[in-house]
Amino acid sequence: MPRRFHHSIRFKLLLVSLTLLGIPWAGYRFIHETEQFLRDAQQQSLQGTAQALSKLVAQQADGFTGQHLPGQANHRNNLYLHRWELAPVIDGYPDEWTLFEGNFTRYRLPDGSLGLELAAGEHAGQAYLLVRVSDTSRAYGAQGDRVDLSLSDGTQLTRLRIQPRAPGWIMGQRLQGRRFVAEPALRGEWQETDGGYVLEFRLPLTMLDKRMAVGVYNSADGNRLQTSRLFPAEEPGYLVRPSTAMQQLLAELTPPATRAWVVDHEGLVLAQAGRLDASAPLSADEQQLPWLVQQLMLAVLPHQADAEFAIPTHRSRLDLAPVNEALAGRPSGLRRSIPENDSIVVSAAVPVRGRDGVIGAVLIEQTTNAILSIQNLALQRLFAVTLVFFVVTSLGLLAFASLLTTRIRRLRNRLDRAVTHDGRIIGEISGGRSRDEIGELE
Repeated sequence: MPRRFHHSIRFKLLLVSLTLLGIPWAGYRFIHETEQFLRDAQQQSLQGTAQALSKLVAQQADGFTGQHLPGQANHRNNLYLHRWELAPVIDGYPDEWTLFEGNFTRYRLPDGSLGLELAAGEHAGQAYLLVRVSDTSRAYGAQGDRVDLSLSDGTQLTRLRIQPRAPGWIMGQRLQGRRFVAEPALRGEWQETDGGYVLEFRLPLTMLDKRMAVGVYNSADGNRLQTSRLFPAEEPGYLVRPSTAMQQLLAELTPPATRAWVVDHEGLVLAQAGRLDASAPLSADEQQLPWLVQQLMLAVLPHQADAEFAIPTHRSRLDLAPVNEALAGRPSGLRRSIPENDSIVVSAAVPVRGRDGVIGAVLIEQTTNAILSIQNLALQRLFAVTLVFFVVTSLGLLAFASLLTTRIRRLRNRLDRAVTHDGRIIGEISGGRSRDEIGELE
């Protein structure tokens, strides 16, 4: 009677050969543990680099604008002044400001009735501001809505006002004595939107000094919303610019394939240097491995991340969990994945301490591409060795099973020729030459 393959000795020995798959599993577990060790080592290395940079940056305390005390709420009183490569067109539309769309400083009343978003930049001796206001009840004229500015060097205060009679081209006013007079140096455009209005204007950079505050007034309900107090002269928030000295310091000390940031006590970026390694984990072996094998490698490699987001190099405020922790006085770290990329970015943030509190923070970022490359190489070797070992062993077991099956079948055929079904011996069984158990049966 023909015997099915799954009842044969060859099939059973093939099942036994599957136990060899435990070898790659054990190898993978070892690679995973090694990755964990390398990941912890990378995190500690970044933490140490950030600590060293924070001590050097703290020596340039004049570049910071304040301090953050333990338990203190982190207010957003300061305003950031970007550097423009091209001057925007003053038309009341934020088309040229899309580069800074993620850098608008946002304020809103608790009841949501009034909202303020603004960004500022400088180019060729002019300062440019874009103010977006959420206000459904708009009014114009001497008793209408307005935008107030306070400019100060810490002792002298200049108050400006924009209160147009109608949407369109506007000119500012300066407080002189007890009344506001025309200020031709401040010019811009006021455009209505569905939920409020947009104000885009410019003024000479010489009018700006250390401090600036912006406030909006809704004439319908008398609500006010401002970035900081408009007066007296020492109350407006600081006008923060990138620090050239810190930029040079970071450029000299930032390791390769690493990005470093320095922020003030409100999270505004004072300096940024370096870049992340943008190459994919398998980029070094793209031409050597088939696409299916690459995807298999990426599938089995661990990709543990706490969040998924990208940080553009032109970001002016770092509102991130590790930075906020560092500004509160606690070193912190984060693993994040980059959208549309296979890389994982490891970051470490430490506080920059002044005499009385935290004056800023240092953030160091680095991809895990080096670790992934080591894992990839190890998995390639493990995959190749396991495949060869499994194929050779399986073929050997199948050949051995076929030999045993042939000998047993030959013995059965000799028995069938020598003994009838009812047990009568009708012939002789010739003995075999083998000295193993089957040879003894023969």
